[in-house]
Amino acid sequence: MSGKKPGIVLILLATACMIVIFSTSAQENVDGVPLREILFECGADICLINEDGTDLRNLTDYPDPRCIRYSYPSWSPDGSRIVFISNRDAKGDCPDFFNDLDIYIMNADGSNMRLVANTDGWSGYPIWSPDGKRIAFLYGYIVDVDGTNLRELPGSQPAAFDGGLPSWSPDGQQLAYTADNNIFILDIPDKGPLDNHSRQITYDGSVSGSYHSPAWSPNGNEILFVKSLPAPGANLYHHIHKFDLGTDEVTLLCEYCGIPSWSPDSNQIAYVDWDQGVFVIDADGSNRRRILDSLVGFPVWSADGRHILIQSFSQDDRSSSIFIMNADGTDVVELITLELNYGVAEPQWRPQSEDTEDE
Repeated sequence: MSGKKPGIVLILLATACMIVIFSTSAQENVDGVPLREILFECGADICLINEDGTDLRNLTDYPDPRCIRYSYPSWSPDGSRIVFISNRDAKGDCPDFFNDLDIYIMNADGSNMRLVANTDGWSGYPIWSPDGKRIAFLYGYIVDVDGTNLRELPGSQPAAFDGGLPSWSPDGQQLAYTADNNIFILDIPDKGPLDNHSRQITYDGSVSGSYHSPAWSPNGNEILFVKSLPAPGANLYHHIHKFDLGTDEVTLLCEYCGIPSWSPDSNQIAYVDWDQGVFVIDADGSNRRRILDSLVGFPVWSADGRHILIQSFSQDDRSSSIFIMNADGTDVVELITLELNYGVAEPQWRPQSEDTEDE
């Protein structure tokens, strides 16, 4: 494994308003292929940056990050729009970020921002359906992209982030999600309540631990999920399982692992062990290899499967960073670091599409 290469360092001075950029070496663009863009949360705002560290853009750029924040951005399937959460329209001079959040959409250049859903409370982690029609978000809702047809998922939703995020089927017609400490699959009708449209695929979550963090495979055939069991102290043991949609068979793939992330071809699974680094296993659980022995954060595969984004935190200097590396763990590049106060989070590759012009 090669050492880390310098990229961009962002230093936050006093607040998230003033940013100083130091650009050093950048990842080369091979054979003239257009640079891919990476969306991420930057302090209290939402930013875009090229994969080589150039052309940093703040899409929201609110003047007072102490009160108004923009968080948890996610791409539309064609890469033309971004869904996110914010308290920008909350009442009061400095509204509570954690208790008054709504769902918004904007164009990829930050224009045409509009409200999509207001649930009178905390809304988080919006995820666009692959068919572009709906958005699922915590805690336990789906809504049509035009803001109509807001519906609540069946079952009791987990507290805080214990259930992980819901996961769409590749065709956007179904949703895997956590409720009552178990995993459910929901068939989504065009209209009407969602009760009686879900089926349960795990059954002992309330007795022997909790099931959470479903991840639908890109080929649509399987769903990964995590079973967490109590460990000594306040810790948990995390085990990755796989549910076969053709046979309803559940297979244990990996013991003492982390939250899984599918490769685009459905052949590999990446996860982070918070004590040991980043690992990849084959889809059947075999061939476990450590591709990085430092850095922690949820791995995000590029659409071609050649690269992985990793978000990392440093308690020593109170900073967070985004790194890009090859899928085998080589050529690690520190893309961006934000120090003090907030940090960087939720990196995502922009979807590759012929139709990525802003509306």
